[in-house]
Amino acid sequence: MTTLPFDIGSKVRCRNQVWEVIKISNNQDGTWTVRMFPDNGGRPQPFLYPLTAIEPIATATDHLLESRIDHIDHYRLLTNATRLSLVYEYD
Repeated sequence: MTTLPFDIGSKVRCRNQVWEVIKISNNQDGTWTVRMFPDNGGRPQPFLYPLTAIEPIATATDHLLESRIDHIDHYRLLTNATRLSLVYEYD
């Protein structure tokens, strides 16, 4: 079984927009139906993966774990963006 690069609740980029994954259904034929909610508002929409390009958006923690932080200012920027995102989601 193939694992997806994202999970329910993940922020992803699809069709030049940021989305939140709300449901993943295995179609048993090597494809998945991924239902996502757009961050800029609107109705949830289903997309067929991998036929539709869906890329996970990495957080500052992900970059740190992968040692992909090249400069401390870049780390601070990503950390502040993640903090603001968490405040917005859980406030």
